Amino acid sequence: MSYIDVLKQTQNVMTPGSSACQGCGGELILRRVMQIAGNNSVFAVPPGCMAGAGVDGWNFSNGCTAPIHITLLDNTASFMSGVSEMYQRKGRPDVNIVAIAGDGATADCGFQSLSGAAERGTKMLYVCYDNEGYMNTGYQRSSTTSLGSSTSTTPAGAAINGKEQQQKYVPLIMAMHNVEYCATASPSNMADLVAKIQKGLEASKRGFAYLHVFSPCPTGWKFAPDQSIEVAKKAVAANLCPIWECDKGVFKLNPNRKPITIAEFVQGIGKFKKLTEEEIAAILKHLSQLAGESFDIITNNYSVLTRLDFIFAKAMLAKEQNASLPQIKESGAVILKKAVHPALDPKTAVPLNLVLGEEYHTLIITGPNTGGKTVALKTVGLLCLMALSGLFSPAGDRCEIPLFTEI
Repeated sequence: MSYIDVLKQTQNVMTPGSSACQGCGGELILRRVMQIAGNNSVFAVPPGCMAGAGVDGWNFSNGCTAPIHITLLDNTASFMSGVSEMYQRKGRPDVNIVAIAGDGATADCGFQSLSGAAERGTKMLYVCYDNEGYMNTGYQRSSTTSLGSSTSTTPAGAAINGKEQQQKYVPLIMAMHNVEYCATASPSNMADLVAKIQKGLEASKRGFAYLHVFSPCPTGWKFAPDQSIEVAKKAVAANLCPIWECDKGVFKLNPNRKPITIAEFVQGIGKFKKLTEEEIAAILKHLSQLAGESFDIITNNYSVLTRLDFIFAKAMLAKEQNASLPQIKESGAVILKKAVHPALDPKTAVPLNLVLGEEYHTLIITGPNTGGKTVALKTVGLLCLMALSGLFSPAGDRCEIPLFTEI
């Protein structure tokens, strides 16, 4: 089912009117999360833009048609941990437990309770809409604010030229908590966002799920409201918002091998307007230096991860094929028992038994067309190559493969 059909078949949980700014990415994220989660949910939104927009109380009315709480800035995850435990004890695991918070309540004030809930494996979905600052109170910098951003607490001027620190990359920190599901997303790719909300909700039935959504803010970042999605697209295109997911410990990155430049991304964004070409170059140089200082570590980790990935891939293939470990000998006969061509379905393929190299060293296979001659030849050759490549063989136990100089 396409994401459009999903949205057509689900009702809005948030009422149409709100006091969010025009072009607000956070409101779009909030609406989609609530819509996919549905009314059989309990939500929490701490103080911030979305709480201020009236989703959990404004002008004596409520902007949400499902149960919702306004928590403190620093206790959203711990508060919802208690709510989750209550519903588990009441025998109501069907209820979705969902927290939706900005980067201040996530990466700064609320990080302790967030880390604790993740480490405990609390059954909930935590969504962070990251607009890189405390926007509801006039745009103060947060720990996720980008390097060089001009904010009310890091103004670009004579003393400093915007934020001087690199941003804290929260999604990877959360993934290192070994949570059930962790992902990044952008409102510029709604199909991906909807799919990850669904995956997060599903994973929250087993444990803790975390979704970090990039949310450009036209008011704080100072760009035209109708450019929010375009800015989000450019952030992805510049690799400033890499899109990836970690599902049960398995990472999957959406590759972007032809990124746009940083200069292209910052163009038209007010918080970066005082950055000169030299300063942009300096940022790039700084990032390159950081990468250079860690070059040996990165290279070594890449090598180790490549080897581990290959080992896990071999193990997964062996499991899928119900394969066995053959005995590798310096010389002797090829002995295959219940061998199956690796590209065929072992449930329907006719297994092959073969001994070659004991009483005879040459085997002639004859028969009618489509009788299996080629499959038999390729099965022997491929299983020998697989064994000599360190792979298990889709065959029975106690198969023997001698070392070959060539096949």
